[in-house]
Amino acid sequence: MRSILALTLSTLLSATSCAAMAREHTQVCDYKLHYDVRSDADGLSLLESNQERVRIEPGRLRVDGESVSLTPSEQRRLQHYARDLRRFTQEATSVALEGVQIGLEGATLAVTTLTGKPLAADTRARMQDLQRRFAERFDGRLLSADSFGPDFDREIDASVDELVDELAEQALGGAGSMLSLALFAPSRLEARAAQVEQQVTQQIQVRADVLEHRAEGLCKQVQTLDGLENSLGRFDLFSIDGPSI
Repeated sequence: MRSILALTLSTLLSATSCAAMAREHTQVCDYKLHYDVRSDADGLSLLESNQERVRIEPGRLRVDGESVSLTPSEQRRLQHYARDLRRFTQEATSVALEGVQIGLEGATLAVTTLTGKPLAADTRARMQDLQRRFAERFDGRLLSADSFGPDFDREIDASVDELVDELAEQALGGAGSMLSLALFAPSRLEARAAQVEQQVTQQIQVRADVLEHRAEGLCKQVQTLDGLENSLGRFDLFSIDGPSI
């Protein structure tokens, strides 16, 4: 039974390590946001402690409630900035959600391949609830300044760890067939473990590589946005400490 437990846990740890790898790929350059970014149909707001510090609308800029006079050249740069910031916000939230999704699907694949059974209904419901919570947080309209910081990483880790515990219980709950394999056909048990590892690695690695490429694109977007901010000289949303690609 101990060998079955070790096999199950190592398989699940493989899946969750892939999830961590995917999340790391969303942070391939070192930047931070000084404000939350909220978008609506009319423009963009940069918020601090839920208070609007900067408002960007077509041809208009307000900083701390005061209108800022802009030259035609600055208006064009501000228009480009607003367009690119919307794109960045949408892509950043999409990348974050994809990282979470990769982790959940990796854990599911590990358990279903290992046990040969679909997920239990309560486990599926728990996973759907976790997906819903993160989808609500990353809805494309509000990007929090702490969305990619250590607090967010801890939140993901805690949520995924709870789910992995539940998945491990389900896998061990169907351990009878694995016990038979361990006793009478150990080579088949080893083959099943190898199959699980291969499938999880192949499917997660491909998607993690794609996610890394998208994250690299985010870094380039940040550099462009930061350059536009510096040329305008009226506010500072991004800080870049330098790429770590």
